[in-house]
Amino acid sequence: MKYPSIQISPIPKWIYYRRKSFISVVMMCWIASMSFTIQAGPDDWPVSGPWPLDDIRIGSVSGGLPCYGSVQLSLDQAGKAMITPAMIISDKLPSYAKFKAVILETGKNYADCSDIGLSRSVKVTDTTTGNSCWAILKVEDKLKPNVQCANDTFLCSIDPFSVNYEKLVSATDNCDINLTIRYDLAYQKKSCDPLFSGVMHVDYTVIDDYMNSSLCSKDVYFKKIPLDSIVFPADDTIYCQLGLQDSGEPNFHGQPVTPMCDMVTSHKDDTIIVCGGMYKIVRLWVVMDWCLRSNRMYRQEILVADTTRPHINCPADVTLITSGSSCAVNYAIPRVLASDDCSPSDQLVYYVRVDNAYLSTPGKVISLVPGNHLMQYIAIDPCGNADTCVSHVVVEDRSAPNIVCPPALVLSLGANGIVNLNLAYLSKFVYYSDNCGIDTVLIRRMTNQCGRPMDTTFRDEIQFCCNDLGRTEMIVLKVVDTYGNANICMIQVIIQNKNLSLINCPSNITVNCTKDIYNLKNTGEPIINNICSSLGTNITYRDSNVLDSCKTGVIKRKFIIYLSNGGVDSTCTQYITVRNPMVTPIISWPKDTILPACVNNHPDSIKSKPFVFNDSCNVIKFTYKDSMPVAPPDSCMKIFRQWKSVATCGYASFSNTQMLTLKDFNAPKLKGPKDTFHCVDDTICNPFIVLEPLQITGCNVIKSVINSYNNGGANASGIYPLGRYEVIFTVTDGCNHVAKDTVIVEVVDKIAPVIGCRTVKRDIQINDSAKVTARDLLLPSYHDNCTPGNMLTISFSVNDPNDTCRYLPCSQHKKFPDSLWPFNVFVKDKSGNLAQCMARLDVDDPNGFCNNLTGDKVSVSGLISAPGKRMLNNVIVNDMMSHAYSMSNSEGKFEIRGITTGDKVILQPSGSSDWLENISTQDIIRIQKHILGVDLFTDPLEWIAADVNRDGYISTLDITLLRKLMLGKISEIPGNTSWRFIPAGYAFSDLEYPLHESLPENVSKGPVTSDLTVDFTGVKVGDVSGIKGIQSSQLNSRVRYYSLRTQDAQLFEGYRHISSFVAEQELTFEGLQLKIHFNPEIAVPDRIIVFNRNQEGEALGEDQFSVKDNELFISYQVDYPQRIQSGDKVMAIIWKDVNKSLFSELITETAFDGNEIYTSGYSAYPLVVHMQPVQGRNEIPEIDDFRQAPNPFSESCVFQFQSNSEVDTYLEVIGSDGKVIISRWSPAHQGINRIQIQAEQLSGAGIYHYKFVVGDYLKKGKIILSR
Repeated sequence: MKYPSIQISPIPKWIYYRRKSFISVVMMCWIASMSFTIQAGPDDWPVSGPWPLDDIRIGSVSGGLPCYGSVQLSLDQAGKAMITPAMIISDKLPSYAKFKAVILETGKNYADCSDIGLSRSVKVTDTTTGNSCWAILKVEDKLKPNVQCANDTFLCSIDPFSVNYEKLVSATDNCDINLTIRYDLAYQKKSCDPLFSGVMHVDYTVIDDYMNSSLCSKDVYFKKIPLDSIVFPADDTIYCQLGLQDSGEPNFHGQPVTPMCDMVTSHKDDTIIVCGGMYKIVRLWVVMDWCLRSNRMYRQEILVADTTRPHINCPADVTLITSGSSCAVNYAIPRVLASDDCSPSDQLVYYVRVDNAYLSTPGKVISLVPGNHLMQYIAIDPCGNADTCVSHVVVEDRSAPNIVCPPALVLSLGANGIVNLNLAYLSKFVYYSDNCGIDTVLIRRMTNQCGRPMDTTFRDEIQFCCNDLGRTEMIVLKVVDTYGNANICMIQVIIQNKNLSLINCPSNITVNCTKDIYNLKNTGEPIINNICSSLGTNITYRDSNVLDSCKTGVIKRKFIIYLSNGGVDSTCTQYITVRNPMVTPIISWPKDTILPACVNNHPDSIKSKPFVFNDSCNVIKFTYKDSMPVAPPDSCMKIFRQWKSVATCGYASFSNTQMLTLKDFNAPKLKGPKDTFHCVDDTICNPFIVLEPLQITGCNVIKSVINSYNNGGANASGIYPLGRYEVIFTVTDGCNHVAKDTVIVEVVDKIAPVIGCRTVKRDIQINDSAKVTARDLLLPSYHDNCTPGNMLTISFSVNDPNDTCRYLPCSQHKKFPDSLWPFNVFVKDKSGNLAQCMARLDVDDPNGFCNNLTGDKVSVSGLISAPGKRMLNNVIVNDMMSHAYSMSNSEGKFEIRGITTGDKVILQPSGSSDWLENISTQDIIRIQKHILGVDLFTDPLEWIAADVNRDGYISTLDITLLRKLMLGKISEIPGNTSWRFIPAGYAFSDLEYPLHESLPENVSKGPVTSDLTVDFTGVKVGDVSGIKGIQSSQLNSRVRYYSLRTQDAQLFEGYRHISSFVAEQELTFEGLQLKIHFNPEIAVPDRIIVFNRNQEGEALGEDQFSVKDNELFISYQVDYPQRIQSGDKVMAIIWKDVNKSLFSELITETAFDGNEIYTSGYSAYPLVVHMQPVQGRNEIPEIDDFRQAPNPFSESCVFQFQSNSEVDTYLEVIGSDGKVIISRWSPAHQGINRIQIQAEQLSGAGIYHYKFVVGDYLKKGKIILSR
């Protein structure tokens, strides 16, 4: 069935067409839906095309009112579109006045920009009947943004690429207020145009939110500045601490004159000294227009004024101590240092105001009494500006008074038992004096024996009593001077009592032997009556006669009494009778005991001894005797102990037997030999392995020791064939405990077979091919040290041992009938060691089996080039299918001929040139900048060149390997080749991380039907700077080279020499590489010091320089560019093993092509070393004024010394255990040097010994760490 088409013209005109075949409206009932595109706009909009009824859907119908299913509405220039009933009702009606159309979601009869992209429904209602229908409304914006471009003009002093070109275009849109503006720039520099220096061509693309876009182009002109409009800077006064750049420069309306305006600005200065650091500069400015060849000059006067005061550094506060003979000190005022922004330090004048009382000068000696003295230092520059600072000098009297005291005083107690001692009496026996005068004198007792605690504090008088009798009492005399310094002395005081005493002696006594007769409380003691009797006296005694072995007998005791008055009495005697009450001993014998075999079984250790219950006097003694250890079958060892009592004091002898069972509850401990890994040599494959014997630790008797290898007991040494063995030691003790230990013995063969390949001749057989096996291609002498020849695996593949046969068909033989076909032969022994050689097959067809074969020939050719279109020669291109190859010529061309039409080719280039080709320190700098994010790679080929170890990442490991290559520490990089090749024009899919994709390093084509051209690009691994064509800057610079200056000097035997290298030009330094030849019989390099970070310098890592025979090679770079001034020290070489000679005789050659220095912008310049002749007389290095302070110390200690020349010094610090804690070589410069040691470097508090060595100079001493 055919359906009518509907064509709708723009609002407000509506044209409706139907085909005649559309007979009845009733048919609309079964048509599913109708859809229209309705466009609102001016009358002159183009009418939309006809719409087939297949695309029309009838909308909802209510009460016979039909609507379109969906309506598409485009907004006008104002961002709106009215909705009329005629747009929605699908029937053609005479009038639509009674209908009303609104959007259900908004209630409006129009759509705007806010309705775009949203779901909207339009309802049409018959206002007379209430009937309605609705349709889906799709609102769109299809109008392009309105863009207006007009040419602009800027001054030429403005950077063309700094202009915000987005602000120079006017763009509006009906719906989008934030338009996306994109533009492309193309700058055209005009050559001496009279009006403009250049023009920027700008192409704009303006896009709204709905992807409607407009294009626009404009030109922005950069207007030249008239030479006569240049404004020169006015005369100015600046201050010397400010830079001269603040005095202005020629400009045009505040903008500086730049070369972009075809003008050059220069100036020349003349200087007139005013006073000190004040001077006047007469500056002649010249601005030249190089197109007009004319210039303007202007004279500017700049007064550099000195109104700033000097900056004086005050001496530190100091404390001085008076001597013991004077109350004042002589103080030499220290010399101070000051700096001035405008005047040299030697033009400054210094004064010192002392205590605001009088004026002095630094260096003068003044006398100061104890106290705090104010020192005001004054520095005055030649222009009268002055600065002051204040320090304090504290003078202290720390000398204690001198005292001379008697050793002892004797005092006698009075009738009341008391005696007093005062200063008036004591001064007769004591002498004291002080340098600044005595203030107070006091005494005190050391102890309080008389109930007077006040006597133990310093006072004028103290007291002694009866309690002091018989004691040596000490008193303290204290003398204090005017400034609080005190001194004391100790005097011994002897107290005597001469009063009579009365003595009562104890009576005789009888006691049992259980009593302690030596305790006087049990036997009694004399009673003494005296004036000081309450204090007691000293009583001793002397016994005559002794007790027998049964603890019985009579003791005669004589008392000796030392009285408090100093007398001695020995008239008291006492008799003491001792008896033993035991009749018959009652004995408890020790029980049988089980003991650990490893413990001491002495009765005291196991606490198992006989005991007599009623032997209170302990007169019964026991002895014992042990039998030999007995080891019954399947049981632990036993000892029988025979106990016996000793007959004494009339008692009978008794005996008993105790059984001790010795048992170790743990199995023996084993310590077997270490695991052994043995590589066989080329003659013995079954070596005799010597193992340490098994060590057994245990307490039980060892019954058996066996090992699982040769059953040789504790020693498993023997002949071990190739393989891995677990040798198990098994030990059983007397208590049937079993212990095991395992040792691994592995015997391996790491020697590859010895092979040689040969050229073998084979004829084409009737099957149109020549057959050869891998074994046929080997020389008959092939052999292996451990694997028999018939058991070697011989194949054409590393991983496939069955790949042993090759067939060369006529199709290949006819291509190259006179060629020798190369084959790689791989031989592997049983241990996996691999040998490889290249064999060749000479194929002939004497029977003409290949004569009937035909086929057309094609060739494959191409170019091999490096980045920058540099052609590569001597690159071999292999066809992996036919084994044919070609080598590129000097023009980079290669060609493989004779390929049969229809064959497949796989082309793979390979290059094995020197790894060091085109590699320098500049490549390391480039890789480092990429890693640090300073300058990322922009070319995928840079990534390939920088991936030195071919792990797919750029890291510091690549830098390390590259530097090792340059220093000669390695000759190649495992896992990579010196050149990598990819198809020319290869499109990388990931430009940010190109190493993440699998790079094609061969080209596969086929079947080949005609001559083929394939080009390759070669990337030299490591040559990153060559990718972008970074070349030496010497051809493009007025400075042809940079140079380092060093000083010839006398070398002294036994002293380490330091040769410093300083820059002779100003540059921005990024790195260098330097090769030096030297005479190793005079000296050899020890280490390299570089000064790119600080003036002290730091040692260069061993991965940044190498020493081989007589050659020193240095390669290092800095993390970020460093500015170096002429005369700055760049590096120093420290030489050891020095023999007497001249430095110029030590260095034999420094002029090498590869010596380069690298500046900013990847510029490489030749590096030249200049040696200045010996200046003056060289003296042997000498060390003076060596000291260390503070000592003791808690945080850090500084070794300070003075050297007359540059020399290497050695410091060693040794702990109390003899262990070397610090061993350090440090370069010393001429003048004062300091070496600091931190407490954290030592092993805790204690005393350390140090040794400081410079040539023949040796200094030893101690330092003390207090915490």
